[in-house]
Amino acid sequence: MRKIALLTLLVSMFFACKKNDIDFTLKGTITDATFSGGLTGATVTLTQVPIGGSTPKVIGSSTLGSDGNYSFTFPREKVEKYVITVEKTNYFSINQDISFSDFSTESALERSYSTTAKSWVKLVFTNVAPATIGDGLTFNKQEGKVGCSECCPQETHTLVGIVDTTFICVNDANTTYSYFFNVVNTAIQGIESITTVPFDTVTITKTY
Repeated sequence: MRKIALLTLLVSMFFACKKNDIDFTLKGTITDATFSGGLTGATVTLTQVPIGGSTPKVIGSSTLGSDGNYSFTFPREKVEKYVITVEKTNYFSINQDISFSDFSTESALERSYSTTAKSWVKLVFTNVAPATIGDGLTFNKQEGKVGCSECCPQETHTLVGIVDTTFICVNDANTTYSYFFNVVNTAIQGIESITTVPFDTVTITKTY
């Protein structure tokens, strides 16, 4: 009887260990870099991308608390990669790939990220009475958010003739947005700059 009980215990322990051995755990903290805390209320989603280009599968999704901590535990499966996505209204999204080889069944993989609140700058250019037909202005961004789908490009813009034009550019909140300008065929040039405000729009007006 004691042998049967011992055997049952050993089998239970074996399957318990085996189950734990085939799990992966991903955990970390998502930080609000604008307000220096956890990104409260953000949605964190973990997706696995199968080998061979099959349809990605959502492993889990959760809403962050005030500490910004998240954790996913899921079965170990051979996949191409995992993707962690973090989204919150009026914040820049996080979308990061994690390699299958980064994981271990022996300990949790820790990945922490941060993002910023969005703000916007309105660039207003006005020239109601150009001196000549070729009278114009060139400008290009010096400081400001880059590398996002909503970001204004960094290349030089040229405005010619009568101008009443507005550009809206997204930016990291509480940071500087600036551009260098040059009034064509004159010695007038310089830099216009402004600090953007979280969740709001500020304006730079240039009349020439």
